[in-house]
Amino acid sequence: MELMLIAVAVAAALYLARVFAQKYRSRYMPPEPAALRSDLEFWYYGIQPGELDAIADHVTLVHESLWFGGVPAAIASMRRHGMRTMITVQDHLFDGAALRTDAGERLRGLLRELAAAGVLQQVVALYLIDEPDGRGCTDGDVLSACQIARRVANEFAVLDGVKLAVTYSYKRTLPGISGLDWVGLDDYGLGSGVLISDAWRELLDRLKSHQRCYVVPGGANPWKQHPEAFRRWAHSEPKCMGIMAFMWGRRDDSGDVNEGIGANGMAVAYRALGHGILALKGW
Repeated sequence: MELMLIAVAVAAALYLARVFAQKYRSRYMPPEPAALRSDLEFWYYGIQPGELDAIADHVTLVHESLWFGGVPAAIASMRRHGMRTMITVQDHLFDGAALRTDAGERLRGLLRELAAAGVLQQVVALYLIDEPDGRGCTDGDVLSACQIARRVANEFAVLDGVKLAVTYSYKRTLPGISGLDWVGLDDYGLGSGVLISDAWRELLDRLKSHQRCYVVPGGANPWKQHPEAFRRWAHSEPKCMGIMAFMWGRRDDSGDVNEGIGANGMAVAYRALGHGILALKGW
């Protein structure tokens, strides 16, 4: 009986230690950066109807996701805001986790439509696919998507220098990372502890000299992550090109409807973050 009680006590102590360590990591706060950078980007993952007026004054680019209204709605939005744009091309390149056999033709058609509408010159990044590791994509499929996207983009002079972007989850497989320009990683449950996680360190170690990362604070419910730790880290790390906040509007990706940054009390902090980055750019 005594040995059993000791074992239970040890197990309880180990559990509490793990809980304490997790809570400590989730509140990780980097030191103040030695200097502030003027080259960081700030944007929100995706844009939903009615959000543009609320975010356009404190972002450096707009992510047109094509979720609502497809290409026509994105064109109307781009004409209205006239801003540098990241556009999701996932459905043009992929069918679920599989690369489409006509991916090149689909992407070319999209870019021609944007060009005809007079907005293609706004595109600075193609968001190839969201969380390919979580979807089970292979390294070969994502690399092939990168090759197709570059080949097709090269047909349009205004897309010279366009970036290819992907956000990974925490699966640590990082399919296709060697072919990308901008890469992020989300693990909202870790809070700011994601910045010292093994998955994030592995991603950083895999980056080549020309590649850059971006951090992804989960400001939406239920996480309500404050962006300060991410701001400090981004200013302190030369490999980081910016901050992509998840997300301004309501989210229902897990089945439940959760308020986004715009309505859950976090808007003031994220507006301040964006205005600070814009001020450093002199915009």
